[in-house]
Amino acid sequence: KAAVQLAASNAGASPSYGPVEMRIAMYFQRPKSLTWKSRPMPAVPCVKRPDWDNCGKAVCDALNSIAYVDDSQVYRVVVEKWICAGGESPRCVVELTYGDASCPT
Repeated sequence: KAAVQLAASNAGASPSYGPVEMRIAMYFQRPKSLTWKSRPMPAVPCVKRPDWDNCGKAVCDALNSIAYVDDSQVYRVVVEKWICAGGESPRCVVELTYGDASCPT
């Protein structure tokens, strides 16, 4: 959570009052069982723990008061879990789209 908060702050995020759409892509460390030297190692979907909803909740909570006033403003979330491609580092990529601030409460 702290890494997400720091990255959002460094990116210049400021709390918004309107609706928010979120896209989260989590990239996990490639296990040795999926590592080889003779062929390409593309990113592949991660179908093991942690669950997608736990990943989404952690990121959503981390951005409270940083990218939006409250996570109740988030109306759509897409969460993807990937195993890193060969040579890539684990990371979390978050994209936020801010809607019209005139949305009724």
